Amino acid sequence: MAHTEFILMRIHPLPLSLVLGLATALTPVLAYAQDGDAQPAPFTHPDGSAFTTDEKIEQLQQELDTLKSQRSLDQEVAAGTAAKAATVTLDKKGLNFASPDDKYAFGLNVNGNVDLHSFGNDGGTLQDEVVDRLIRPTLSGKAGNAFFKVTAELGG
Repeated sequence: MAHTEFILMRIHPLPLSLVLGLATALTPVLAYAQDGDAQPAPFTHPDGSAFTTDEKIEQLQQELDTLKSQRSLDQEVAAGTAAKAATVTLDKKGLNFASPDDKYAFGLNVNGNVDLHSFGNDGGTLQDEVVDRLIRPTLSGKAGNAFFKVTAELGG
C-alpha cells in the first residue's frame, strides 16, 4: 500500500487530463490481459490479429447501418403509437379530449364573473373579500354525428 501511495505522489505533478487519458486508454487492454476468456477488442479478428483500415471502416459502416435501421423502426413504432392515442389539450378554449379518429370529442370550459372588495388601509375594520358572482361551466362534445352542449349557471 505504501508503494502505491508513493507512485501516486510521484505522478501527481503530471496533468490530470494526461493521467485520466492513459487510464482510460489502458483499461480495456489490462482487462483483456487479466481475463484469458474475454472477448477481443472490437477492431481485432477472433484470432487476435488486428483489422486493416478498410476492415475497420466496413465494420463501423455495418454498425452505423444497424443503428440507423433500429432508429427508423423506433420512429415508426412511436408514430404508430401516437396515431392511436387520444389527444388532450388545455388552452383558452378549455380542457378538450378527442379520439384519434375525431369521432368522439369532449370539452370543458368555465366562464365566470368575480368581484373583489378591497377596502385598502382602513385600520382593519372592514374585511377584504372575493365574491363569485356567476360561474358557468360548459360541457360540450360530439359522439359520431350527435353534438351536445350543456351549460349550467351557478350564481351566488
